[in-house]
Amino acid sequence: MDTVKDGKAYHHGQLREALILAGLQLLNEGGVAGVDLRKVARMAGVSHAAPYRHFPDKRALIAAIAEQGFASLTTAMRDALASVHPTDGRAQFRAMGHAYIGFALANPALMREMFSGLTVDRADFPSLYTASKESFGLLYGTIAQTFGEPVELRTVITFSAIHGLALLLLENQIPLTADKTVDGMVDASLDTLIRGFGG
Repeated sequence: MDTVKDGKAYHHGQLREALILAGLQLLNEGGVAGVDLRKVARMAGVSHAAPYRHFPDKRALIAAIAEQGFASLTTAMRDALASVHPTDGRAQFRAMGHAYIGFALANPALMREMFSGLTVDRADFPSLYTASKESFGLLYGTIAQTFGEPVELRTVITFSAIHGLALLLLENQIPLTADKTVDGMVDASLDTLIRGFGG
């Protein structure tokens, strides 16, 4: 059991989650450069040595933060799928696209780090690698059921379009107006893909 300085105690799993939460807060405030194990320890109220029981270095903490991000993204996409009729593949396709963009805009620093590949190589962290594939798998399954072959190519094209749109919106590269909204841009992109896939 890890002990925090004010006398409260964390069980092993609870401290790990507290450290991830603190790291995510630092990421949101100052990007990946602002994430530091000593700062994380201070925010969690534990000794400077405590984080090393869970994360041997900063990369391991960033990997855990990214893994949690992918899990949250997958949950958002699953919830989107559940919000529409299970036999309406096109509605599911649109719902997932909106969920993806919504998650990205709500979590800009996290989204950038999840996909940057500059701090962490997913291949070095098997659970992160697995988590990163789950949302892609949801999209793949929906495209397979709705549009058919070539599924992999269509999934890559869809992911490229939606992720690219998300990044452009995050970097304020698409000026929005009353007539050109985020939802409108997402709808136009998805409808273009649906028409291209023969839908």
